[in-house]
Amino acid sequence: MEVEKISKQGWENLLLKDVDYGFNFLALKILLSRLRLKVAMDPSPVSIQKSVEEIKNLFIRFGNLPSVQKDFQKVYEREGLR
Repeated sequence: MEVEKISKQGWENLLLKDVDYGFNFLALKILLSRLRLKVAMDPSPVSIQKSVEEIKNLFIRFGNLPSVQKDFQKVYEREGLR
């Protein structure tokens, strides 16, 4: 999984914008909800960066699963990449 293809801003948008990507991977949905709440309580750049790293790590760790690959593709396409 090539998470570096998505820009820093793309990852931050995933975290900060209340957009429904229609993710299928339950662990991603749960993690994203938790991190959005965490960042809402502490919107510091350090908190945002740590949260982005957690999301990236989830994609890397479970990137071999078809549902994660589909969810990554949704982020990739939203970023305007194909």
